[in-house]
Amino acid sequence: YKKFAALYQDDEYGQSFRTSLAKDLARHGLKMVATEPVKPGDTDVRAQVAKLQGAKPEVTFLVLVPGPAVQALRERQKIGWTETLMVSVGPLTDERYLGLARDAAEGVEGLSLWPDPLTSDLPGVRLYREHMQKYFPQNAPNRYSLSGYFAARLFAEGAERAGKNLTRAGLITALEGIRGFESGILPPLTIGPGHETQKQGFWVRIEQGRFKPLTDWLKSE
Repeated sequence: YKKFAALYQDDEYGQSFRTSLAKDLARHGLKMVATEPVKPGDTDVRAQVAKLQGAKPEVTFLVLVPGPAVQALRERQKIGWTETLMVSVGPLTDERYLGLARDAAEGVEGLSLWPDPLTSDLPGVRLYREHMQKYFPQNAPNRYSLSGYFAARLFAEGAERAGKNLTRAGLITALEGIRGFESGILPPLTIGPGHETQKQGFWVRIEQGRFKPLTDWLKSE
């Protein structure tokens, strides 16, 4: 792919992603051929989608909250714009959100940080589903609650390592000492002074309403 564009939310969130994407493309000698902002609260994105179509990008990044993202996908389907690959960014890579667009979301790709909460056979994800059914049976599993579940598991691991007299400093030291933590959800996790806990993801594509993995875990460099 050589031609990229972005439909982004015109606030600090969207602008930061737009800047980061532009920098990453520049590292490879590439640049955006078009960027179209969407004001927070707006859901009518027909004009922006038309302008992006006119720029003929091969890849279009969706840097939006769910409402306008769904409208953008529906508008793209309505006008028959099939020549660009739509890539979801950040929180959009969750079936709960893009699924609102129904078949208009088919083929959207993105980077997922979490296994499929409904179908993954990983032991930690199976345990998550058991706990969801036991404690929150009215709530369907999703990637966001799975991320919160993982965070709670990690906190519990750090608190146990810190001992009975739990302090902030003691918890930090315990967490920074974690090496190869097996959560059964993510690959083995090592935490250092930089406090990074999510260093890997995998590429996915929506097929029949679910994000299907296209790669194994990919490490950030």
